[in-house]
Amino acid sequence: MAGVSALSAEILLSKRVQEMVLNGEEPQNLYISRDDCTDEAIPSPPSDPIPIIDLSLLSSAEPCSAQELQRLRLALCSWGCFQLKRTWLKKAKATSFAIVESDSFCAPCYVGKATCGFQATGHGIAKSFLDKIREVARDFFEQPAEEKRRHAKGVEEFEGYGADPVPAEGQSLDWSDRLFLDVYPEDRRKHRFWPENPKSFRKVLEEYTSRMQILTELVSKAMAKSLNLEADCFLNQFGERAALQARFNYYSRCQRPDLVLGLKAHADGSGYTIILQDDVEGLQIFKDERWITAPSISDALLVLMGDQMEIMTNGIFKSPVHRVLTSSEKERISVAVFYTPEPNKEIGPEEGLVNEERPRIYKKVKDYAGVHWEYYQQGKRALHVAEV
Repeated sequence: MAGVSALSAEILLSKRVQEMVLNGEEPQNLYISRDDCTDEAIPSPPSDPIPIIDLSLLSSAEPCSAQELQRLRLALCSWGCFQLKRTWLKKAKATSFAIVESDSFCAPCYVGKATCGFQATGHGIAKSFLDKIREVARDFFEQPAEEKRRHAKGVEEFEGYGADPVPAEGQSLDWSDRLFLDVYPEDRRKHRFWPENPKSFRKVLEEYTSRMQILTELVSKAMAKSLNLEADCFLNQFGERAALQARFNYYSRCQRPDLVLGLKAHADGSGYTIILQDDVEGLQIFKDERWITAPSISDALLVLMGDQMEIMTNGIFKSPVHRVLTSSEKERISVAVFYTPEPNKEIGPEEGLVNEERPRIYKKVKDYAGVHWEYYQQGKRALHVAEV
């Protein structure tokens, strides 16, 4: 199997994928993943009757509110995904947001189980602002190498510019560069890693973080209500200092897309993840023994459940396995925001989701993200450590 050899971490981290491409270099053996990168993938069928949910009804006193709650629950139990109608993200309580229009892609989950993601358009964030996020991301990665290295991560650090820490021996490297930043709570920010160029980067990211705070509150309450739980139950598990981490990804063109992955197959260790894509498709979700390509929708946000939400819902929501392909024609950019329970906070299945018909399948866990990362480095899933 190809994978990381005796090359030191310092050497591996000293040369970025983007620089290799600019120098006309082909992928080294360390990047060769496996021979299934060209497995036939299918697009999401546009005729799929994915439920459309009006979240504004979930907190209303109208008679139709109960019906909408039932529809949302059925959508999440059967499909594990839904289409959000438009959400005006005003700086007010999430329960008062009006939601009026949306399109969605159902992101599937692991090995044929119910799908667990949705792609939200009309979420109240202007397309022009989403374009600005993409613009500052692209502008950062297109800077000279020496400018980007000013924000480089150390060998043992996770935050900053570069690549993920070197995985276990035998695991291939991802054909991508990334900038990983803690963005909330604010006192966790390490501004030495925050780019000074482009000039608007910090202001734009701070605004995007504020939007994500509002959106995660809205989504968390909606999911709780859909399961007949108290609206704040998931928010309480995440905690007041729940973390938001932003990962800016740059997937360079690759001469061997048949052998090299931009991001190896994995499930997220977060509560859930909100992904902004550009116009180049590459993200794939595993469902029913097939890889399904997630369509790129310019004004959409793709929401994927993570392992910790699967634990909190006692397995009702699933954490989907996904990967990113490379392209020989175009580079690709995405921005992922991970919403994760605050450090040292214990999480577990909501008591209202445990009964004789559905016994407890997960136990309470603490600092799951760290455990998840240890297994991820070995190319394995960590969810079994939380099983009863």
